[in-house]
Amino acid sequence: MRRLSVCNSPSGSVILLNESSASSFLPPTSSSIRLAGCEAAEQMLTRFVSRFPKDGRSMMLYGASASSFLYLAKQVARKEPAMEVHYVRMRHFVGRSAGQDSKQMLSNLFAKGQAKVKMVFLYLLDSLYAGSMSIEQLEFAGKVKEGLPAHLKRVLSTSNDWLIVVASARKPWLLPEEVQSNFQKWVYVGLPGFQERIDLLKACIGKMLSSLTDQNYLQLSRMTEEYTYSEIGNVVEEAHLGPFKRIESATHFVKKNERWHPCASTDTGAVELSWHTMKPAEVSEPIIYEDLLEGFVKVERKRTDKCMRNLQRIRDTRSQGSHLASASR
Repeated sequence: MRRLSVCNSPSGSVILLNESSASSFLPPTSSSIRLAGCEAAEQMLTRFVSRFPKDGRSMMLYGASASSFLYLAKQVARKEPAMEVHYVRMRHFVGRSAGQDSKQMLSNLFAKGQAKVKMVFLYLLDSLYAGSMSIEQLEFAGKVKEGLPAHLKRVLSTSNDWLIVVASARKPWLLPEEVQSNFQKWVYVGLPGFQERIDLLKACIGKMLSSLTDQNYLQLSRMTEEYTYSEIGNVVEEAHLGPFKRIESATHFVKKNERWHPCASTDTGAVELSWHTMKPAEVSEPIIYEDLLEGFVKVERKRTDKCMRNLQRIRDTRSQGSHLASASR
């Protein structure tokens, strides 16, 4: 991955996306399968960028799934090699830049592109307006929030064709009106649909031994409706612990296909063994449906009903007017 020194920012707060950064930058679930829930938003973003500046100079992507924004940032960088995508993690930008000259950093960040059109991708802009920060970070964030509207207005009013701004937010209602009003296009980024949740569960389980049936996957997809990509990944991550717990607590094993499997002491062929005495390649235990159920119980959705109502209100509001766009789930 190529790090960028723009804004004099500490390493990692601003990243210049490129083709080679895909595998190390995106979460495994985002880079291994196509996120179908993002397709409508991806099409609108791609069209917006390819027609720049005809359709405007700023866009707000909003929705519940932060990993979707990561995916879209990488997709536009891949599809538009003639454009430099400067990906800015806002929490890192504030956390690692506190104490520095905020005016200079914002000026550098919003400086127009030179040899290529420059996109400033503000990841989770709403994080500036929520969450706990240190006193020093709060002071710096306050200065950034104070100067941000002026820079956004300048992007819209300028006649140059070298700078485009795309922001993302999970809670866009936290953004003040003076910030919201500076985004010409609003696009809702959807959550995974029924079949995609099945595909995502299978992709997360990967090559690990599993006894899940098609019916199990159907039921799990129903249970994870309204879950984000990362939340579904977290469910499977919790489920991965199940086989290890059974192996660790087992006192007896039975050998099948050259591998030891945990079993009851009364099972035919049961041998009293400890996992400490076996090599990892000699023991095997599949993920079972109950492991996923346990993971489902442990992983809660991070959104309250109030958040969902606020998100719907934004969708209803921002879908009105010819200059605004919304991609449905």
